[in-house]
Amino acid sequence: MVPPASGAAPLGRDKFYMLAEAFRQVGEQILQTTDPASLARFLLSLLTESLGYRHTWISLSTDPPQLAIAAPDADPEALAQMQDDFRQGRLPLCGQALLSSTEQTILRHPETDCRGCPLRRYAIGWQGVTLRLEYRGQLYGLMAVVIPAGEADTTAEMQFIEELGRELAFALDRLHLEREHHRSSRALSQSEARFRALVGAMDDIIFTLDR
Repeated sequence: MVPPASGAAPLGRDKFYMLAEAFRQVGEQILQTTDPASLARFLLSLLTESLGYRHTWISLSTDPPQLAIAAPDADPEALAQMQDDFRQGRLPLCGQALLSSTEQTILRHPETDCRGCPLRRYAIGWQGVTLRLEYRGQLYGLMAVVIPAGEADTTAEMQFIEELGRELAFALDRLHLEREHHRSSRALSQSEARFRALVGAMDDIIFTLDR
């Protein structure tokens, strides 16, 4: 694995506007979406179809865990193998490296760093970026993006990818809190309903007064 680049290569105006528009669309989708998997699929589609990234995947630490993949050039066998590995708890080396370290982002070269990954052969000559989707100390998953070689040396490109990861982590945290609030509210309503049913079944009501 290699550390994230710290260079300051220039970013073309057209690419800058593309990234800004992509970020705007992600912000809108975050406000509208209530399902983590749907949000992940939207983001993957945006990265591959609008920005031209080679392939991307997002693993979500939901119950049960979920894996979303966007790899337009990959054959069905490779995608099926990726899903099967995930179901068996086998993450690609980049994911394993992130989970076993405190790093938030790692770069990788598919030729040397991605052995064993079913999607490796589709990323030769490209460069991979893998991020932790973490917010407030809670890990919600991982995101991997394969981009043209050299673009990871562009500061703005890396900032965009890392900020996208932070936005996704924030959205996943918000959805988690909303689900927990809904679960608590439902449990409270069920408890109140049981109490009302119990009281309604009583023949006599006993009041206790403190003197």
